[in-house]
Amino acid sequence: VIEDIENHWCENEIKSMYESGYIDLKEENKFAPDEQLTKAEFCATVNRILKYSESNNTTLDWEKEFAIGIEKGYMPIGSADDTITREEACVIFERITDITIDNTLEFAKYESFTDYKNVSIWAEKAVKRMVINGKIVGYTDNTLKMKNKLTRAEFVMIMSRFDETAKQLESARVNKKIPLNAITI
Repeated sequence: VIEDIENHWCENEIKSMYESGYIDLKEENKFAPDEQLTKAEFCATVNRILKYSESNNTTLDWEKEFAIGIEKGYMPIGSADDTITREEACVIFERITDITIDNTLEFAKYESFTDYKNVSIWAEKAVKRMVINGKIVGYTDNTLKMKNKLTRAEFVMIMSRFDETAKQLESARVNKKIPLNAITI
């Protein structure tokens, strides 16, 4: 039983991803859904889903998981213990997915968020593509909050949808980019 997710908005996804062996608990019986996600935690899950790592071990080598992410080219360098902002996550997802802009959608949708101008220049293309394609819907106050740190629960929500897409790929082609239209943040 995971004690700290009862009635959490992401409870079912956390349970499913944990039971699938993709995510780890933060401590015994606790997931810490609202804590910030580290780069190593991000890499461990992505590596498992994309079969870059055979580890389903409860005692992970976090540095090794992080190094795999750098080696595969989706994780920017830094420290395994660094946290990730929402805009950094968008850029990483752009690296591991096939993002295309549906030209029938309106760019105005991106600009309708009150804080769209706060997105860093280096992340703007990735964020814009995900918003335009409906992959980021923002918060109820009509903001994107791209500078906010990604929480463990937000990441699970993203990855649970990502996992459904990954399952559809042939296992021999795990290096293929995942179509973004199956991922929703």
